[in-house]
Amino acid sequence: MSSDTTRKLVETLIEAADAALDVIRSPAVHGPRDDVLADEGIDAAVVPLLAGRGMVVHSEESGSTVPPGAGRHAVIVDPLDGSRNFRLGVPWYAFSACLITDGRPAIGLVRNLATGESVLGIRDGGAWALDAGGRRRLTVAPVESLAAARVLYSGYPARPVPCATVRNLGSSALDLCAVASGDFHVSMDLSRSGTESWDHSAGLLIAGAAGAAVATLHRAPGRFGDGVFQRRHLVAAATPGLLHEATAWARREGPAPRR
Repeated sequence: MSSDTTRKLVETLIEAADAALDVIRSPAVHGPRDDVLADEGIDAAVVPLLAGRGMVVHSEESGSTVPPGAGRHAVIVDPLDGSRNFRLGVPWYAFSACLITDGRPAIGLVRNLATGESVLGIRDGGAWALDAGGRRRLTVAPVESLAAARVLYSGYPARPVPCATVRNLGSSALDLCAVASGDFHVSMDLSRSGTESWDHSAGLLIAGAAGAAVATLHRAPGRFGDGVFQRRHLVAAATPGLLHEATAWARREGPAPRR
């Protein structure tokens, strides 16, 4: 893609993230079913916006939307990744969007809806933190051993992770972005079911654009079919050596995948 096309597509994803933030800050989504209202409200705001730009939209909430005259771009959307955190008031939930061009992930954008901070990743173009002052390049923080690593995980490992610091925070998209920023060194999925494409696609692209190495423990067909649309158990790590050690541990101690 040309730089001008990339810029316009990034602007569209940012516009969608802004719409998601407007919904999450609306009093209308705060109530007994606030996570459901927020999920549905964000979906209702962003899907028409993206489809109106000629993009095929694959959303966790509303499935696939194919506008008339759809072009070469599709976008995978998770309106509210970490919905339980939103319900509980834990500030670790996000809007996640991954642009797919000609069948390949091209641009990922994750907006932390609790803080308003965004992280952008462009295939072969790096990863960036976005704020009102501009953008800041993100790179992973090199660590070679699991024992020295800060680890984020989902699921329930059979044994404690043998690392320096470990947290289970509840948003796959933000976990992967935390590896991209260097705040953590490993993100690993130790759940039984794995994560769907809307959970991990944008964060995975961002982590890779920041220099992370990635492996898949298990994969299974996802809701939208094969290829990029797969349910996966992912491990992302700051260095290939750390990835090798973390993956070996996860395959040995993590739960067997659900069939």
